[in-house]
Amino acid sequence: MTTIFMIGVPLLAVVSAGAFLLLRARGPRDRSAHYFRCTGCGSKLRYYARQVGHRGMCIRCKEHFMFPPVGAVRR
Repeated sequence: MTTIFMIGVPLLAVVSAGAFLLLRARGPRDRSAHYFRCTGCGSKLRYYARQVGHRGMCIRCKEHFMFPPVGAVRR
């Protein structure tokens, strides 16, 4: 009985700490998607506001581009 208690309590503490770190609130995230058309093939590409100014590549025609500012995209 003591051996089970000695193993079970630390194991429970580790599992609880892991669950806490996994499920804790990470703050608000802007997950709203924005879309624009590839200049090479015209396919509709999705991106997030945090990607603005970063480089990307169209998966269809392999053309490289910079993600445009959110307000500059025409639909």
